Amino acid sequence: MRNTKGFTMIEIIIALSVLALLSASIALPAVIKNLENAKAKICSENRRVIEHAEQRFLLEAYRHSKNMQELVDEGYLRKVPECPSGGVYAWTSAIAEDTDLQSVVGCSVHSAGVSSPVVEPPAVEPPAEEPEEDEKDKDKDKDKGKGKDKGKDKD
Repeated sequence: MRNTKGFTMIEIIIALSVLALLSASIALPAVIKNLENAKAKICSENRRVIEHAEQRFLLEAYRHSKNMQELVDEGYLRKVPECPSGGVYAWTSAIAEDTDLQSVVGCSVHSAGVSSPVVEPPAVEPPAEEPEEDEKDKDKDKDKGKGKDKGKDKD
């Protein structure tokens, strides 16, 4: 006689397999998105490090470096950084307000040629302020005083 209560081992394995596939199909896109975000952040940090090494080189050598290998050779970088997504870092230029040419590093995968700008954005002048209440009251008092003077002249 065979016991018919409960599930067989095959049924349990199939049920667990289906649950594993469902959970993997839900979690996999989130994992891939997190990996891409991490690669983009690493790339951004690499570009920032290259830009700062270039700034230090410029301050000490009074010229821009020829390439990233020169920064490695001079000791400003340990090695030429590589984009984790396989992108290529390239020098671009930005012109500051004082017409100095600034080097900026871009990535062929994670940026449209510019990471964090080296130059400061142009200063924006604050809007003109309206006169304070005291000044408005003084102007009104002056106008009233002029009217009283005119009345005195007529007498």
